[in-house]
Amino acid sequence: MTITGVVAILLAMWGVAGCGSDADEVVARPGQRRQTDGPAAVAERAGGERAALRPARGLLRGVPVFNGDFADPYVLRVGDSFFAYSTNTDDANVPILVVEDPLAARYLGDALPKLPEWSDPGFVWAPAVLADDERYVLYYVTRLADTETQRISSAVSAAPSGPFVDDSEGPMVCQRDLGGSIDPSIVTDRDGANWLLFKNDGNCCGLPTSLWSQELAPGGRSLLGDPARLLDARAGWEGELIEGPSMVVTPDDYLLFYSANAWDSERYAIGWATCESVSGPCRRSTADPWMDSTKFARGPGGQEFFGALGDVWMVYHGWEPGDLEVPGAQRRLYLEVVEVADGEPRRVGARNSGTLVGAVIGATVLVGGTVLWRWRKRRGRSPGRG
Repeated sequence: MTITGVVAILLAMWGVAGCGSDADEVVARPGQRRQTDGPAAVAERAGGERAALRPARGLLRGVPVFNGDFADPYVLRVGDSFFAYSTNTDDANVPILVVEDPLAARYLGDALPKLPEWSDPGFVWAPAVLADDERYVLYYVTRLADTETQRISSAVSAAPSGPFVDDSEGPMVCQRDLGGSIDPSIVTDRDGANWLLFKNDGNCCGLPTSLWSQELAPGGRSLLGDPARLLDARAGWEGELIEGPSMVVTPDDYLLFYSANAWDSERYAIGWATCESVSGPCRRSTADPWMDSTKFARGPGGQEFFGALGDVWMVYHGWEPGDLEVPGAQRRLYLEVVEVADGEPRRVGARNSGTLVGAVIGATVLVGGTVLWRWRKRRGRSPGRG
């Protein structure tokens, strides 16, 4: 499979059991937009016509690689195929694309066609998928019925394309006293243990927001121990609101990435911090955003990472210029290459695109959606250096 095909797609007040309805009414999370038509607008219906992808232009110029609604993207590699999941649209709770062809994707419809009875539809966000033995576990955000707060739940399927089934009687992650929980992401530690990252949704109701991690039990449907607080929101460019955690694990570093500020504004951006372990402690490495608005992507965020061709790839969403003020506008899917040198991540998509076209699959493994790679010597550089 060519490089083009590969990249195409592309406190602790805590309750797990007994996450019931909130006693007091809370204010809805601000700035919510009506769902748009999603990938079906350009990819037809499930199994229909293919949607064009633009990986080369995406890397070289920073334009969207997929010209359809695809917010909070998550990419899972299964063999030579890449499955991409996103936040809900009018057409699906969890829209899913599959890339099997170098320059096109197929829209497979809804990976989660039915929500559990305790959930209200219309607020299904930020999916992440764990490959666990012979099954797949989907983590997603949904609204607790008869409230205006979000929770995290899980569903299982025998195939990465679904359909995923959530047979739970209540949420998996609750944090009721902290405003609810959103934005699950999966990280696999060096010892093979899988962890769930998430955010308490304090900005729903005037509470502080923080990023958390907690180890997943075998099978991925429950949690072990207590959640660890990784990072609290700050003022400045973050606007006292952080969300969307994701983590890259290298042989030497734990790098925590996050989105911050208002998701529907140009102030939205991506930051990063270094951590001593998956459970922290973590500290910011700079007072400025790691990635803010670019010429072709306004308000970038929702970043996730996957491994391919011996490199680390980042997918994220953003608004095309002029779309932020347009009713019904869509967040597009973007792609970047990331290198880690001396413990610091760098975006190098445009610089490396020519070399990567001629690359072959290297010693990269994708475990549960998290990048763990065995560094190889490349272009005369030392292992682990960018």
